[in-house]
Amino acid sequence: MGRPLRVLMVEDSEDDALLLLRELKRGGYDLTVERVDNPESMKDALERENWELILADYALPQFSAPEALAVMQKMGLDLPFIIVSGQIGEDAAISAMKAGAHDYVMKDYLARLIPAIDRELREFAGRRSRLLAEKAMQANERQLRAVFECALDAMAIFNDLGQFTNVNPAACTLLGLSKEDLIGQPIYKYMESTCDFKTGFTKFRTVGRDTGELKIIRSDGTIRDVEYSASANFISGLHLAVVHDVTDRNKDREQLLYNAFYDPLTGLPNEAWFLNGLGRSLRHSKRRPHYGFAVLFIDLDRFSIIKYSFGHLVGDLLLNATARRLGTCIRPKDTLARVGTDEFAILVDEIDDPATSLAIADRIHKELTLPFQINGHDMFSTASIGIAINFPQTPEYSQAPPPSTNGNGTESSSGNSLERPEDFLRAADTAMYHAKTMGGGRTAVFERQMHSGALAMLQLETDLRLALKRQELLLYYQPIIDLKTGQIAGFEALVRWQHPRRGFVLPGEFIPVAEGTGSIVPMGAWVLEEACHQLQQWQERWQSLGLILPNPERGEGGGAPFLTMSVNVAGVQFGNPGLVDYIDQILQQTGLSGACLKLEITETAIMAAAESAASLLTQLKKRQIQLCIDDFGTGYSSLSRLQRLPIDTLKIDRSFVSRMSSEAESLEIVRTCIDLAHNLDMDVVAEGVETLEQLAQLRALQCESGQGYLFSRPVDATTATALLMSMPQW
Repeated sequence: MGRPLRVLMVEDSEDDALLLLRELKRGGYDLTVERVDNPESMKDALERENWELILADYALPQFSAPEALAVMQKMGLDLPFIIVSGQIGEDAAISAMKAGAHDYVMKDYLARLIPAIDRELREFAGRRSRLLAEKAMQANERQLRAVFECALDAMAIFNDLGQFTNVNPAACTLLGLSKEDLIGQPIYKYMESTCDFKTGFTKFRTVGRDTGELKIIRSDGTIRDVEYSASANFISGLHLAVVHDVTDRNKDREQLLYNAFYDPLTGLPNEAWFLNGLGRSLRHSKRRPHYGFAVLFIDLDRFSIIKYSFGHLVGDLLLNATARRLGTCIRPKDTLARVGTDEFAILVDEIDDPATSLAIADRIHKELTLPFQINGHDMFSTASIGIAINFPQTPEYSQAPPPSTNGNGTESSSGNSLERPEDFLRAADTAMYHAKTMGGGRTAVFERQMHSGALAMLQLETDLRLALKRQELLLYYQPIIDLKTGQIAGFEALVRWQHPRRGFVLPGEFIPVAEGTGSIVPMGAWVLEEACHQLQQWQERWQSLGLILPNPERGEGGGAPFLTMSVNVAGVQFGNPGLVDYIDQILQQTGLSGACLKLEITETAIMAAAESAASLLTQLKKRQIQLCIDDFGTGYSSLSRLQRLPIDTLKIDRSFVSRMSSEAESLEIVRTCIDLAHNLDMDVVAEGVETLEQLAQLRALQCESGQGYLFSRPVDATTATALLMSMPQW
């Protein structure tokens, strides 16, 4: 089978056409042939088929080879075009060749036809291959140009002089300049000055490629972080760089690192960062025998009262202000960190004397005695500070580590010294807790025996959380005496704890623990409910006996119930927005009048909550519930605020009353407190009345009420009932 060949003949003579066919078949071709003799039929044939060869007679009655050549060219085709003619002059042949014909063969010498066709088909195949390659190259160039122009990453082409020869739009955006402004400019002009471009560029041209990170300077002066990848001589003498902006990614990475090691509220290092620094100090101390350091653990006293009274925003502002104050108390080499909600730690590094850390603690206490101005409020905050010291030259400061506990609660020792950063922080925390149990606002240095006390306190916290469920709490009642009549006017409810192993636990031991752990809230709710139910029982019993209510003149319009119940309310409770609803519920259950209930809160707590509690106090006043400031004279007072609050009673602290007989100063303090209360239209309760002399002095000062061992110690409900029914009088 011959080689296939599609041939279009421009020929009007059928005999000449057959002659050509025979010659082509002898040449070994398997032919597909069509014959045309006018422009229209030729155009139609070219549109229908993909021809590989055109053989054209030079002169036809209606058509000619030059005209046929023009039709093919007009249609944009490039096919082997051979003129086969019986007669053609040399000038005509040359003119046809110039017009685009590839060869001509005389009909009387057809021996040249097959070689001419073979040659032209080969050349045509070569031309088509080159054309396809050229088109492919053009397509690739268009594709590369499209990639270059549309790439999201900046792309730049630069020459051996380091000058831009082309940049894409992303590069213009990155640098903040137009393409025209960048072409011809040296690329190092936009690199940070620390970049050694000359050395790097020489190495790049030698090696052939380079990758890395650098900082570039935009036209507006801002600096961006970029990653780059560059290829040398991607076209001879030209180099390509692809640049990716990683500024935002680096910022995100820095933010993650910041979040991992810094407190977002105060901007101080957090516990993780602090422990890292403490670990370095500990390693230094092991390598350098004279190296000393200390850890201070600082906890703000009564912070929870401020937070619950004024809200979290004010609490956050106070923490920020405290952090700034603490920062003024330390040396440049020291590290201040926030390690808890209201807890800070200081690493006092490279100390020559253990007293250095104590001096810093003293500065902190002095700074915190100054009021904070928060949202127009004057706030006072003290701190409990614990210190753990590592000072090898002074044996008394070499502390044993606090034992850790294993899974079954058994203590296990980790050695004879504080070995880990966590041990030092925990030791300082333990000392801080010891300072807090001593009343707050103090400093304690860690000692070995403190840890056993901390474990005991932890056990106490655990037991206290279960005390309510196990019904281990009970109420005692101490009478409050109307000093004008000498009769019982009411009782104060005092909580006690009957511990299953430790026996009777006094409030001074477990109330601070309850306040610190938050269990004071459910405990306070239980005390309030239990005390009101007891008062209800006393009133019902009194009325069932048909006894006349004493002191009717104290009430309005026929006299209020003669007995009142005073209940202590912790600062955290007082800031609880659900307090009024809970009181309403209890009063409804017991049927008591609000006038029977007195809520006692310390002056420090009420002053901390003075502004935010105004609405709460107004609601209590509408229910005729009375508010009493407990331990008056022992905390911070603001008389301007005090007189704006609907307070009914000032309760003078026992420390002043007990010394009235022996100290003229105490007597004057009591006199001043009573006069102040009366000027503010408040009555007074004096605590700690123990002698008849004190009773006489208080009556002379026109103090309305008294409370103390002279009348009765706190007693259980049964004893209090018997005392009430006996109707004593002093």
